[in-house]
Amino acid sequence: MQAVTGPLLEASAVRIDIDGASVVDGLSFASDGALILVQGAPRALFEAVCGIRSVARGTLRVLGQAPGRAAGAPLDPPIPAAWTARDYVLWSARLAGNKEAKEATERAMQALGLLAVARTRLGKLARVVRRAVVVASALATGAEVLVLEDPLVGLEDHEARYFGRALVKGLKERRTVVFALAVPLVSHLAMHADDAVVLLGSAVAAQGVPAELSAKERTCTLRVCGNVAAFCAALAERGASAVCVGEGEPMDMVVEQGSLSRTALVAVALEVGALVTSLRQTR
Repeated sequence: MQAVTGPLLEASAVRIDIDGASVVDGLSFASDGALILVQGAPRALFEAVCGIRSVARGTLRVLGQAPGRAAGAPLDPPIPAAWTARDYVLWSARLAGNKEAKEATERAMQALGLLAVARTRLGKLARVVRRAVVVASALATGAEVLVLEDPLVGLEDHEARYFGRALVKGLKERRTVVFALAVPLVSHLAMHADDAVVLLGSAVAAQGVPAELSAKERTCTLRVCGNVAAFCAALAERGASAVCVGEGEPMDMVVEQGSLSRTALVAVALEVGALVTSLRQTR
């Protein structure tokens, strides 16, 4: 294993294009720890960290080096339904060139609590179990860093709690980056993260230890059309605050809500001739 020469994940003025259009432009942050959480990033950033999408401009580093040393666990990838769970994890380990593929497969399946379903065909497994198999397939490669794509999204509450705990326990010996559109900062997975980075477009809306972020005032991200200046002034009058990100319309905003509910935010906007077209709670 190569020596660690930098933070777990670092971006410096990163631009990523898809079909000639930028989906990330000017993104900069550094995050370190055994487990870090990146919220609100487009899928292209997950792909770039995994080394399967190029960076058009800027620098992206994983442990101080160019992407390529991480194994990705994408969200619900196509899988051969007739294969068993063990078949799939072993295939992944061999594809990655792991010289101890069989042993690594058993260790990975044990870490994710999958030995009981090792001989079950993937098509017969529940969605949450199939996601665990995909994570195990990344773990079995022997990669130094694992990168997970939104592992809890769409799960029932009890499934998300179970899987979050399984990930924290099973991946404790491997450095891990979790990408997610939104994970409650009070969830088991987030509360065990060493750092959380909340993105809004290509800007960092918030960063810090999840336990500290969740203790602060509630924050949400908005996209607003219309009289943005009047909306910001109205929020200030009510004890809230807003920071605009970028230029033009619609305007992306990070709002510290204070005592205002999400419903109240929408109502305040309408009062002053603005319209909230999207709202996402970040903490």
